[in-house]
Amino acid sequence: MFFDNVRVPDDYVIAQPPFYELFSDQLLNLTSVNMGAFSVGLARAAFEEALRYAKTRVQGGKPLIEHKNIKLKIYEMFERVETARYYVRKAMDYVYTGFFVEQSFTIPPRYARAAQIYAKKVAFEVAHDALQIFGAYGLSREFIIEKLFRDARALLIEDGTVEALSLDAADDIIQNYSL
Repeated sequence: MFFDNVRVPDDYVIAQPPFYELFSDQLLNLTSVNMGAFSVGLARAAFEEALRYAKTRVQGGKPLIEHKNIKLKIYEMFERVETARYYVRKAMDYVYTGFFVEQSFTIPPRYARAAQIYAKKVAFEVAHDALQIFGAYGLSREFIIEKLFRDARALLIEDGTVEALSLDAADDIIQNYSL
């Protein structure tokens, strides 16, 4: 859908220039940290599904969780989920405190964007590892990991690819980061 030669009456404009850019940045902050939180939740769900499955699936005469490589993979997944959770929480605290408590409209979006991008990547990595633990069963619709993996993959292109989002954040850092 394209809108050519469209004029929005002043009564319908949410924010007039020069406030539009400030409003846009703060909206970006709020949506970015929330998408980061969603991504962490997806990563945690994939981790918990893999852990549950590894405890119950028997392979080679013992539960998967007793195999050293699976045990290591479970730990690495946990580590990534918790790291992403902490990062997103700190970014969310920064954004929400600045916006709602201090009522500042100059919070740079780079921190929220970085947390969102990181959490999306972690969600995909953890869902991928969980799928590996499930093996071919993970591709069947019988297990929710199949849906979690699809959703994690979709996150990498939602709201723009993580590469495009990263380049946008890089421009902000290059132009506005003070040394």
